[in-house]
Amino acid sequence: MTHPTTPLAMATDCAPPKRRMAPRRPRLWGTLLCLLWLPAAAWADGLTRGGEIWLPVPTDDVRVDATAAVRLALPDEDGAYEGSVSLTLKNPGRKPIEVALALPERPCDADAETCNGRKAGAYDGLSVKVGDAVVSPEALAVDEGVPYKPSFGRVLGFKVALEARATQKVEVRWKLVPTIDSDGIHATVRGVGLWGKRLRTFDLEVQLPYRPWTVSHVAALQMKHYESRLGSAAPFEGKPETTLRFAAKRPKFEDAEVHFGTANKLGGTMRCPDPRAISAAAASEGAEKRLAKLLVMRSDQELEDCRSLFLARQGFPFTDKDVAKRFYGKPVRSASLTETVLEGRERPYTRVGMQRNERYINSLHSKAEATTIDALAAELRRRRNN
Repeated sequence: MTHPTTPLAMATDCAPPKRRMAPRRPRLWGTLLCLLWLPAAAWADGLTRGGEIWLPVPTDDVRVDATAAVRLALPDEDGAYEGSVSLTLKNPGRKPIEVALALPERPCDADAETCNGRKAGAYDGLSVKVGDAVVSPEALAVDEGVPYKPSFGRVLGFKVALEARATQKVEVRWKLVPTIDSDGIHATVRGVGLWGKRLRTFDLEVQLPYRPWTVSHVAALQMKHYESRLGSAAPFEGKPETTLRFAAKRPKFEDAEVHFGTANKLGGTMRCPDPRAISAAAASEGAEKRLAKLLVMRSDQELEDCRSLFLARQGFPFTDKDVAKRFYGKPVRSASLTETVLEGRERPYTRVGMQRNERYINSLHSKAEATTIDALAAELRRRRNN
């Protein structure tokens, strides 16, 4: 079995073994929704490092009905995502009321080793509108016992006036760098459970500039829509554009947690090398020795499997039908929790599977992916020449 020296060489030289997937397959819903990419001019310079999203949550037990819709545009790797929360509040009573809302910040703390060591930060370009009016939230003094108090950061507050039987819309927008791990990226919305019975519906729409390898989420948050297509305009020309929608009525979960696997994991026990670690080793002095040391516990077959997997992330047109069958195809559902990143609670798990890209070119891969693909091939060549 040979490995050409050209970048991102044909993957017929790294064919993984056959594996069967669960036969049950969900349907695809609807048509692709437009990506939510907010104008760059709307945000301040510089990006937040880490942090978590919160719904604006009530500070007292006021009688109100609410619906929430969250939209996220997530990055491919370490870039910023953009998001918005649309909160619709209704006063069911015959008297005017005022609803006090709190919006916690939860930035990363490098000293506490949270969020993969990113620098501390907060919401970037935070914008809050009540109806047509822009409001400026104020920092609140919060007691330690308040459930929405973050372990670090601030709590911002603002108020919404509602006439009798009236409805008011609140919109919050921000820009943030998400928390990621070696298996994928997290989309977590906090504070859902603090609304209790007052929150009638919760919707979460996520746009991704790639096709996720796996999706796992809170059991009560149902996947209502999955659609993917190749982008036709810059900067996504030839890249997958994927939209997923989740929904829950009278949500009983505390937080809305969704994890999108980015094809760094093969099965429940085999995890491929982190592209960031590979890139760092490949760029260092004595790269060949460092890569050999980093990959010493990996078998040749594992290196071949992982190389195929990273090529499949951008739809490489495998000529080996067994390899293509393994990575490409319709989504399958699994009741198993052993392969999910979000363990500890019952969560539906979908092995979405990637798709062949008839417009595949090398440049679709990120720098880290391209470096990893070439580095794995180089290590295989080194072993076979020794």
